[in-house]
Amino acid sequence: MSHADNPGFVYAKLSRQDNPFFRGNVLIEALPDYDSCSSLDILKELNRKNPKSSKDMKSIEARTSFLQICLRNVFIPTHRHIALMRTVDDLLRYGYFSQRGRHVIEVKSDTGADGATIQCLSESELYVERGVQKYPEYRDHSDEAFCSTTPSVCLIGWSGIGKTSSINHVIQLYPQVILHRKSILNDEFTQLVWLKVECPSKTRPKAVCSAILGAIDEALGTSYKSKITQPMSQERARAITTDALKSYFVGVLIIDEIQNISDQRNNETFFNFIVELTNTVKASLIFIGTPKVK
Repeated sequence: MSHADNPGFVYAKLSRQDNPFFRGNVLIEALPDYDSCSSLDILKELNRKNPKSSKDMKSIEARTSFLQICLRNVFIPTHRHIALMRTVDDLLRYGYFSQRGRHVIEVKSDTGADGATIQCLSESELYVERGVQKYPEYRDHSDEAFCSTTPSVCLIGWSGIGKTSSINHVIQLYPQVILHRKSILNDEFTQLVWLKVECPSKTRPKAVCSAILGAIDEALGTSYKSKITQPMSQERARAITTDALKSYFVGVLIIDEIQNISDQRNNETFFNFIVELTNTVKASLIFIGTPKVK
């Protein structure tokens, strides 16, 4: 099945950014425009996937069954979840700002010496043209000194208080996979907005590479994980993982159960490996764990 046939994928629809640093970055402009949403709008979005009752449930058995499901699945967002959502949104945008080198577009209306137009795309043509986005050539605006590292946060709390559930509900506000159409001026590419993995119990760098590549395979139907073999060196595994993360423009990498590193003798090596990996890819990073990780 092709990417376009997968119902979990969406096509890019660009939204012009008010922030001049983000404007023209197609990776950012393809994200939902939550900057213009109020806190009430965010609450409604977080509530949207809660189970809804039906007038057809007339029997006591059906109502009891429905309530049992609700007790396990209803999510009641609070102001803390709005703050978490805003944090994740900032991480995505700043991460893609760090990756801006290949994805910043320029709208120009230059004329040659003979008065002929070299390139002329109006803003309306850039963002919407018969339902298909049209991008001018990419221009390299990368500046390593300006943004050498990408941001990261750590969400710490006792087991069972809803850390993972909260993150899961927040990231579901964003499509995981965005397809950018091919046009005259650019090739089609796939944007993997977020990637969530669980920290392996054996915290070897190759193990986390395998977990990351497995998550990419699950999201995109690829076969990267099979490339990680037992005799492979750590450097080679890292190179494969870096290539995959860069190829699909991962915006934020979420690593759950990060407290698994605390009982390992090589925990500092493992932690540094993750940070260096995301700094190379320039994807933002979210750690989730219990107070044990401190």
